[in-house]
Amino acid sequence: MSAWRTGGIGPEKTGAGLRGIGLIAIVFAFLVATNQYVSNDDKPKETGPRVAGKPTVVAAEELRPLLPRLSADAVYLFSSPAQARTRIEDNEQADVFLTTIPSDAIALEADNRCTDAITIATLRGQKVVACLPTNVDADSKLGVAYLKSITTLEARAKILDAGFDVPEG
Repeated sequence: MSAWRTGGIGPEKTGAGLRGIGLIAIVFAFLVATNQYVSNDDKPKETGPRVAGKPTVVAAEELRPLLPRLSADAVYLFSSPAQARTRIEDNEQADVFLTTIPSDAIALEADNRCTDAITIATLRGQKVVACLPTNVDADSKLGVAYLKSITTLEARAKILDAGFDVPEG
């Protein structure tokens, strides 16, 4: 018997080899289909479920310690300020946009992607600006109600307690 038949890949091993390759192909297809194989940079953006009666808030990651303290009655989607702006530019479903880069809110307003930009706080010298996205899925009533709830006197006290400053007025 030759060496390739007894220990190498030969006709006796071909069926098992093909089954192994088939299994790898199935696992790979599953991982790609469920986005488990894709690198973090290529994964789709986190999207929040649309919850009836709750505003969807796209916000800068720096605001994670603050926003849930101001209103637990919202769906929050946190990411870097640049990614948060991109979400609004890509018309992601959102009722409110909050950023620590005021020029992003100004640019979105100039592109008619946001309206009513206001400064709600300051964090280490950076303004925290909120605005209402104008995408088709935005619910302006929810967005306005959310902005009113995070600018009350009670909310201003919570902002200060979280280490942020609040603007006068």
